[in-house]
Amino acid sequence: MIAMTDLVLKDAAAGDTGTIRSVLLRTWLDTYSPFVPEADLRRYFETAYSAAAVCERLARPGVRCTLAWRGDICCGVMITTLEAEKSRLAVSSLYVVPEEQGKGVGRLLLERAEEEARGARCAMLRLGVMERNARAVEWYRRAGFLIETTEPFIMGETSVPHLLCSRPVSYPAHGEPRT
Repeated sequence: MIAMTDLVLKDAAAGDTGTIRSVLLRTWLDTYSPFVPEADLRRYFETAYSAAAVCERLARPGVRCTLAWRGDICCGVMITTLEAEKSRLAVSSLYVVPEEQGKGVGRLLLERAEEEARGARCAMLRLGVMERNARAVEWYRRAGFLIETTEPFIMGETSVPHLLCSRPVSYPAHGEPRT
């Protein structure tokens, strides 16, 4: 468990599916609705993040979900997948509710991903971000991520450019990643 003042990170448990879905939907509506119609957002969400889909995803080997809590309020969700054969950790979801953005929640979640990657001896962190989510693109750039490629991300009838980014995992002088 990592703590930052009253912010606590915990691994998600089986009963956290509703919490995960709530944070994702709130964040998606706030972030993506300026460029993805709400009907497309909700349709994609109900398919990709139905309660059953979330449970199935979290049960996969190498998948971990971390929740950020401030008191009894979940304010962030991160889902990672270990891709050991590629020596990387994929951050497939990192969402912070709008009222907590800019308060260190995302940074703390990203630090957790880095710790997880080091523990698995990964060389790289990888993630995707919607090109039109300018605030997140800039935040990841400041965190050292470089754009590798752009691919379309389809939500319902809407296609959005999706930037695939990576950065090396930082190791203390005595540690090395797997090659």
